[in-house]
Amino acid sequence: PVSDTLNASISHTRTQAQFNGSGPQLTSIPKRESKLRLDYRNARYPFGLSLTSNIVGDINGRRGVPRGDYVVTDIAGFYNLGSDEQHQFVLRLENVTDEEYATRIDRGTVDLTGQAYNYANLGMERTLHLAYTYRV
Repeated sequence: PVSDTLNASISHTRTQAQFNGSGPQLTSIPKRESKLRLDYRNARYPFGLSLTSNIVGDINGRRGVPRGDYVVTDIAGFYNLGSDEQHQFVLRLENVTDEEYATRIDRGTVDLTGQAYNYANLGMERTLHLAYTYRV
């Protein structure tokens, strides 16, 4: 905890993953990744806020197509209602900056011609979530 109302966590991983200790980075393993999370919660108030960021470095993608080097940030807030705070509303904005990033790159083939092409599975675009929870 940073204070009574603020918690923070930070992590950083640097990975050197090579076949038999040499050559290029192994496929789909980022060379570096960092995570940051900040949470605000004051016991006197029925709400809280959080911010999370995931920073992903270079990734040697499948089929020789590089990917990575992106930052994805989410923010969220909650509000509790009721005498026992049994009602909770959560509003979360995923991928605040609408970063376009690939979680996977692979290769497909056209049915008629057999010609190969690369395709990417894209990460979540900016998305707003609203959730309600009732606690007994």
